[in-house]
Amino acid sequence: MRCGRNPRSEPSQTSTSYDSSVTLLRHCTLPTLKTIVVCVFIRVLNYLFSSLRFQVMWPRLVANKILGKRLSSSNFVADFPGDSRTCSLLDISSLGQPSLSDNTIRKDNFHDYNVFVSTWNVGGIAPQEDLDISDWLDTPNNICDIYVFGFQEIVPLRASNVLGSENSKVSMKWNSLIREALNKKIQYCLEKQKYNHKQLGIRAQKTSVIEDEKAVFESSIPEDFRCVICKQMVGILISVWIRSDLRPYVRHPSVSCVGCGIMGLGNKGSVSVRFRLHETSFCFVCSHLASGGREGDEKLRNSDVAEIFSRTSFHRRPSLDLARNILDHDRVILLGDLNYRVSLPEATTRLLVDRKEWNALLDNDQLRMGLVKGQVFEGWQEGLIKFAPTYKYCLKSNVYFGCAEGQRGGKWRAPAWCDRIIWHGEGLQQHVYTRGESNLSDHRPVKAMFTAEVQVSSTLKGLQKFFLSERTSSRKREMTTSTKPSMQKSSRDDAEQLSRAFKGLGCDAAVVINILALRNASQRDRIQQEYETLFSDDLKKQLAHELHGHLKKAVLLWMKSPTERDVTTLRQALTGPIIDVKAATEIICTRTSSQIRQIKQVYSPTFGTRLEYDIGCHTSDDHKKLLLAFIAITRYDGPEIDSVLVEDDAKVINKIGVKKSGMDESTFIQIFTERSSAHLIALASVYHKMFGKELRKTIKREASGNFKYALLTILQYAVDPTKHYATVLRKATKGLGTDDSTLIRILVTRAEIDLQKIEEEFLKKYKRPLPEVVHSETSGHYRAFLLSLLGSKY
Repeated sequence: MRCGRNPRSEPSQTSTSYDSSVTLLRHCTLPTLKTIVVCVFIRVLNYLFSSLRFQVMWPRLVANKILGKRLSSSNFVADFPGDSRTCSLLDISSLGQPSLSDNTIRKDNFHDYNVFVSTWNVGGIAPQEDLDISDWLDTPNNICDIYVFGFQEIVPLRASNVLGSENSKVSMKWNSLIREALNKKIQYCLEKQKYNHKQLGIRAQKTSVIEDEKAVFESSIPEDFRCVICKQMVGILISVWIRSDLRPYVRHPSVSCVGCGIMGLGNKGSVSVRFRLHETSFCFVCSHLASGGREGDEKLRNSDVAEIFSRTSFHRRPSLDLARNILDHDRVILLGDLNYRVSLPEATTRLLVDRKEWNALLDNDQLRMGLVKGQVFEGWQEGLIKFAPTYKYCLKSNVYFGCAEGQRGGKWRAPAWCDRIIWHGEGLQQHVYTRGESNLSDHRPVKAMFTAEVQVSSTLKGLQKFFLSERTSSRKREMTTSTKPSMQKSSRDDAEQLSRAFKGLGCDAAVVINILALRNASQRDRIQQEYETLFSDDLKKQLAHELHGHLKKAVLLWMKSPTERDVTTLRQALTGPIIDVKAATEIICTRTSSQIRQIKQVYSPTFGTRLEYDIGCHTSDDHKKLLLAFIAITRYDGPEIDSVLVEDDAKVINKIGVKKSGMDESTFIQIFTERSSAHLIALASVYHKMFGKELRKTIKREASGNFKYALLTILQYAVDPTKHYATVLRKATKGLGTDDSTLIRILVTRAEIDLQKIEEEFLKKYKRPLPEVVHSETSGHYRAFLLSLLGSKY
């Protein structure tokens, strides 16, 4: 068919044999009726074998008979706690989200998860047990939430593997290597977190200290990764892994296989997997398309793509509203050896590769040209390619095949970007698109990292009550800054005015600022309630849709309760595209025990993971130990102090400074996480009187990195909160560029607490008004909003 031949134009040998049989039967002595019946039957067979439609259908029928169970949507491998076995859909789909029962009051929120996706054609080479793939899995954020691995040719594509029983030994080896690599860092974290009683520098309150330390480390043990779906079809394998604490939120996994290639036997084709995380459906398609570098071979690949999209169909139950086809899902990513080549003469291609002129090559890349012209993957997107072609290399070498002298044998192929990762639809943002450098096969692995927007139904009855109490308590707080409410207007008037500001082309941001920036927490809550009552819409969602950039971030943070602000900022700082360890440290180390408890109560149900887990994954060493201890230990927040204990702490710290063996981190962690603010203030004073040294300078000399920053934050905030925030604001606005995230966080979170005092301290310390600094460092409506919080018309 693909060669363009007309099966009717050349009679086959089978057809000729049937005609000969009919001729022989004409001379038989069988009864006339029996002869007629046999002749008609053979004529029918002859017609069928010469039929174009039959020739198209029969390879698929044969393929289904041969592949059999391989194509079954209910036959895949998944992990269970302490077990790994082949499961049916009924086994795994019933494990729904336990916290979202039928009587849950739902409120939809969107949260971001980091997704790692990679594809690798391993050329039929089985991995050795000592193969190190940790570099392949490395990403800027180090640990993602979801990992998707696609392989092609995990077994040699010979007849025994295509037609014989499926060889799962190789796929088990790859899964074993993946499991080891993903959990290697977590195991390292566990080793680092082991508690050693002999290293405790303070023996006072020995029993309570030991028990508290044990509780800290036991609660901070990170969860490992679990395989939620692993499916193989001949040489194509896809394996999906997810953090085990997210496993209860994964529902309705399913697979769909499409065999292409020779007779549709599956040497080419796709394995697609789908599942639902919280309320968002994901579909990952691992493909291996038709090969060939001759002119016109790209049409075969386009044909495979069309066949994959038309034949992929997922199992769904009548009672559930589940997507059936690939493009029906919310988040869709396709990965694999797509085999698209560069439409240039081989000599020209190799010359451009030597010169590393990737843009000139990509202008002639078949996939890129097809995407632009809408000939294939219409509506799909691909990230910017800044890496070298991934095919074809000499085995165990970094030299392209055909570039080394004296090479013989093997398929002669010009370099090309055969291995690709593309995506469809909204809700996906790609941050990384690059390749690995393992030389196991003649292909190089390609990897990408995405941020996926996931809809989470997280507001349970208890959580709603908590937020209600938060809002009630926030209404009791008075504005303590120079920001004054504007002339009294009803909340209904404000809601109607905001609605008018949203209409038409663009948003009247000035109206939004003049209303929201000049209303206290109680008034903002009433405006939100009135807006929902009048227009049956969520004001926060409307603001998120209408506003942009830094203004959007600042206004949305302003509209949250204090605890919601902390929770949102912590999650973004610990798991966002850019890890902001200092922001997370500042929030944790400046909150009281009761505030930390409220943050933890909200964090877990909101994001489906514990705060301890995110801290454990995205911080390290003594800094991590300090943060985990700080959120685990309940501190006394009153004014009373134990003067004897203060002097003991001062002596211990001084003794550490005198030692030449270095700092005893466990002692500092214990003192700075267990003692009250009043105790730390007295400690700084007593330490200076007894030894003539400043505690702050001792910390700077003895500690380093993020651990030093955390200790200084705890001490400075305890001694003088306004001075601490003035210093942070100075650093955010000093030098080239502005740290807008820090500027927004401080001004918004302190606006209804002590921003006026911070302004006074800033002016006193740096001889420059804070509004003047904000005005010079910002612009537009973003500047107007921040100045409104400062109560300035600068």
